[in-house]
Amino acid sequence: MLIPLPHAPRPPGSPRRPLMSRFTPPQLIAVVYLVGIALGTGLLHLPGVTAPGAGLGSIDRLFTATSAICITGLVVADTGEAFTRAGQVIILVLAQVGGLGILTFGTLFAFLTGRRVNFTERQHLVQQINALDVGGVVPLIRIIFLYTVVAELLGTALLALRFVPRFGWGEGLYHAVFHSVSAYNNAGFVVVPGGMGQYAADPLVSLTVSGLIILGGLGFLVQLNVVTHLLRPRRNRLLVYSKLTLLTTGVLLGREPCSSWCWSGRTRARSGRWRPRPGSSLPSSRA
Repeated sequence: MLIPLPHAPRPPGSPRRPLMSRFTPPQLIAVVYLVGIALGTGLLHLPGVTAPGAGLGSIDRLFTATSAICITGLVVADTGEAFTRAGQVIILVLAQVGGLGILTFGTLFAFLTGRRVNFTERQHLVQQINALDVGGVVPLIRIIFLYTVVAELLGTALLALRFVPRFGWGEGLYHAVFHSVSAYNNAGFVVVPGGMGQYAADPLVSLTVSGLIILGGLGFLVQLNVVTHLLRPRRNRLLVYSKLTLLTTGVLLGREPCSSWCWSGRTRARSGRWRPRPGSSLPSSRA
């Protein structure tokens, strides 16, 4: 029977291990997200963040910050009415940080400050984004960040075609940016007056928002795997993770149209005429 030996004492004068290096990658991710939630909750407690008479307590602000940074899509109040513009921007930043990953932002910040990313940090990053090659993580993060910005800017441009004529340039662009970022990160927050349900039958808004949700839900690595597989099928095969993600996404996307079709069929059978539900399979909930 093997007897575990006690850890050898640290030699006098030897440097202490950094606090963050004592955590395993999953522990570090959990700790960093908890810190992010705490900071987000603190920001939502600042004066001028909530609208007068909103009546949001500390639990509501904690829930909102958690929902934003963990991109759960759950809200306790109408975001456009309960929060001021400053509060909405804070929520959007939390959703963007949570969508890309706090550690991803940390790596990008290290590049901007000129600090070298060590191997331990690369391992933490691999754990979070499921990268396959540790040596290629840092360049991959740059590509992910650029890809995210391009996707959200494209979504903003498409949504601006609908929002700018209605709200004007300033307000319309703000709504376009907010809902593009919210959709791509699957955050679920909506600030447009009247909610997004009014655009359920609008192909431009519905397809743009749905496309951003699907792209953000699939993730960059799955899309990269699919593109490289299509370009060189023999050399780059689809990973099991990519296959499962695509299969699950296809099943979920096919479920709603089938439910809508069955609902329309029951309605027609009861009333004797056809009553379709245009756009019912697209995001239309008010948050």
